[in-house]
Amino acid sequence: MNDVARAASQVQTLAEKNQHQAQIERDALRVVGLAQARFNAGIIAGSRVSEARIPALRERANGLLLQGQWLDASIQLTGALGGGYKR
Repeated sequence: MNDVARAASQVQTLAEKNQHQAQIERDALRVVGLAQARFNAGIIAGSRVSEARIPALRERANGLLLQGQWLDASIQLTGALGGGYKR
């Protein structure tokens, strides 16, 4: 039962981290949108829009890593509960 509790806790923790990461990604995309609007208005150069995209892409990559960790933890929980996946 210890494995089940540990795995369930890990799944819950990673789910919460994924929710937080999703908000970070939305915020980063909002910055890109603002930069794009400023570019469209002729206030900034296009290179500044590209610079704004870099953190957004980095946060998306971080989000994908977290989602992968959550999926791994979910599979471990399934195994701890006695289930499994066929290969």
